[in-house]
Amino acid sequence: MRFKFDVLIYTFFLFTLLTGGRLFIPLVIIFALIYIYKKLIFSKKIFKFDVILLSFFTLFYPIQALLNPDINLSNLDIVEWKVYLVIIILALISLEENNSQDNTTYKKLDFKLGNPLIIALFTFTLVCIFQVFPNIYAIYRFADRAPAAERIISTYFGFICLFSFSLLSNIYLKILSLFLAIIGGGGSITISIFVYMSTYFFYLKNITTKRKIIISFISILLSTLILFPVFQFSQLRRGRSIADFQNVDRFIIFSYAFKYIDDNFNNIDYIFGKGPDSNVELGVLMEQFSLTRREEQIGKYLLAESDSVSGKNFHNDFLRIFAHFGIFGLFIFIRYSYLLFSYDVPFYLSILILSLFNSIITTTFCFAFIIIIFTYKNLNFKFKKNII
Repeated sequence: MRFKFDVLIYTFFLFTLLTGGRLFIPLVIIFALIYIYKKLIFSKKIFKFDVILLSFFTLFYPIQALLNPDINLSNLDIVEWKVYLVIIILALISLEENNSQDNTTYKKLDFKLGNPLIIALFTFTLVCIFQVFPNIYAIYRFADRAPAAERIISTYFGFICLFSFSLLSNIYLKILSLFLAIIGGGGSITISIFVYMSTYFFYLKNITTKRKIIISFISILLSTLILFPVFQFSQLRRGRSIADFQNVDRFIIFSYAFKYIDDNFNNIDYIFGKGPDSNVELGVLMEQFSLTRREEQIGKYLLAESDSVSGKNFHNDFLRIFAHFGIFGLFIFIRYSYLLFSYDVPFYLSILILSLFNSIITTTFCFAFIIIIFTYKNLNFKFKKNII
């Protein structure tokens, strides 16, 4: 069995895992230069609807900030302006040629993308496990404990593992990616794997509908038997109980967010959000509740350095985008994220579920990998078909 992978991109993947989201801005600049070179110089294709939509989104929020006398360069929320960049770049990448036209392209990219990524993740895992050993219990969710992973969290690591699964065709490497996601991720990753495996076989081509249904049913059954105990274990390790969901941090955080939105958003805010600089004062957010001790703890957990709460603290991509960019921003995010990941619909569904419990695509670390993978793919390198 011959196995090949691109050493250069493997090194880049591993370096990105170690540096976290610090490569985000350099990658944005590189992507911008490549995009301008390819699209504005050579491409004559114009997507009129998308041009109008993205132009409006791109201009609206900077103009809104410029017209607000309370906002200046010293108090800009850089973190949420990065989300603004993420949404724009997500849209531009999704409109690249062949992203949604030729789904087989990704399966031909094992040599350039899939194999290097899973080997980088495996190398990173070995380093992290070595650092937490001999504490056996620290191996589970090692990305939250190992010094090498100090710039990421377990959920981000699990997302990259699922990303690698979608780019691989070798069955053994696919199993490896799921195994790494299970031991390195957390409860939300386990749920996402369940969604992925429950829908994966249904979207396979060249098999009858009857076989799809039977295989999907078996997959759901096996996934439940394997993943539910893992999920239970992950929740017990964090002192959570499904039966006592009212005291789960995500439930309380979402309650805060929905209550604040209901009390403070007008009709225009629902459409366009409050802008990237609309941090929420903690007192305003919490004074509307009769707080239990647990809720007070979660309130402190929500705190940003400036004693205010930003969209990133909601641990939900949809709430985060809605709070700052409204229904308009959500529409753009869902439209172009689907176009981008439609080469593997089960993977996209797992991302949506994962985004309900964490900020994923809007984080600089996860989006750095999205930029690397899709930009590298669209450079259209000529290479021989990999034989595994």
